[in-house]
Amino acid sequence: MEPVSIVSLIGTCLTLTMRATSIAKALHYLPGKLGLAPSHMKVISTWVITLKALTRRISPWLENNQRKPSESDELLPELSEMLETCTTLLQLIEELLSKTTLGGSDANSFSRTKYLCNESTINVLQQLLRDQVQAGSVILQCLQL
Repeated sequence: MEPVSIVSLIGTCLTLTMRATSIAKALHYLPGKLGLAPSHMKVISTWVITLKALTRRISPWLENNQRKPSESDELLPELSEMLETCTTLLQLIEELLSKTTLGGSDANSFSRTKYLCNESTINVLQQLLRDQVQAGSVILQCLQL
């Protein structure tokens, strides 16, 4: 056997070993993730409901203030855009939540698995939404100055 073939074979074996270890680790944590799926979904659903209520509360205030000229006019369009973005992100998260259709503690394995498949997307959307909420908070604080 040529030295290049031996090195290639060793590299392939190492790659397979690393991949097998990664799969074993993921399988080890899978039961815990499946067990926590209903509570994660409940927390996310409650968070979405709360943020929707806040955007519904801020929107009329924003409309009233946009009609009245003031020194903070330059911040109001940004706040309006932030609210629109939050609404879009909330709708996307709600769609993903409704697709998983997890019940309370009696959620079946299929719905828990669907949640795990969508978990990374939900986490990304959640982080984007947190960023928007933080930006909106800064804008509202500036408006109070």
